[in-house]
Amino acid sequence: MKRILLIVSSLLVLTSCTEKAIFSVADSFLTNYFEMNYEEASLYCDSPIQLTLQTAAQDAAELDSLLLEKVQVASSQTRYELQQVDRKSEAGKAIISYEVYPAGSDMAVAKRMVMEKSDSKWLIKELD
Repeated sequence: MKRILLIVSSLLVLTSCTEKAIFSVADSFLTNYFEMNYEEASLYCDSPIQLTLQTAAQDAAELDSLLLEKVQVASSQTRYELQQVDRKSEAGKAIISYEVYPAGSDMAVAKRMVMEKSDSKWLIKELD
């Protein structure tokens, strides 16, 4: 009986730690993304999304300074809330549900991201 309890406890701790790691990556990515720090945000993504973020950084650099300032203010005032992690679908993958509250709005927009474990590191593979 003690052995079963120990195994169950160990599994719960491992699951909890994994979910914390996934939430940590998602939180770091979204924080940097909404601060328009695309270079830092790209560290949490796979190659295709990294390219998209590089393009976004280049586009931001080409904006008129006044327009860029307005975009930065709106982006920094955007809030998000991580909701849940679904790891049941496929081993080594996780779907994170989150809500985005655009600047000046109390209405949430439901979003999700798909993460995949690559070389013991969770990376964002898909944004919805």
